[in-house]
Amino acid sequence: MLGFFRKYFRRANPLVRYLSDASYWLYLTHVPLVVLCQWWVYTWQIPVFAKFLTVAGCPTVLLLIIYHCAVRYTWIGTALNGPRVRGARLPGTAG
Repeated sequence: MLGFFRKYFRRANPLVRYLSDASYWLYLTHVPLVVLCQWWVYTWQIPVFAKFLTVAGCPTVLLLIIYHCAVRYTWIGTALNGPRVRGARLPGTAG
C-alpha cells in the first residue's frame, strides 16, 4: 500500500486535500446520522449490501455538503483545520 500511495499520490491533489480537511468534521458528526439511516433502512426488503451503501453513503454525502456550505470557511472550519481562504491555491500546485 505504501508503494501504491507513493506512486499515485506523490503530487498535491486538491480533492484528497479537501477530503482530508473534511474528514475531522465527518468523524465528529457522523454517528447520529448513521444511527438515523440504520433505523430508516431497517425494514427495507433489499440486499444487505444496498443497505450498507445507503447507511454509509447518505450521511457522508450530506455531511460533505454541510461542510462545504456551512463549515469550511467559518469559525468551525477554522477551529477544525485552521483558516482557509476561498480560491487559494495549494502549495506546490501549478496555476
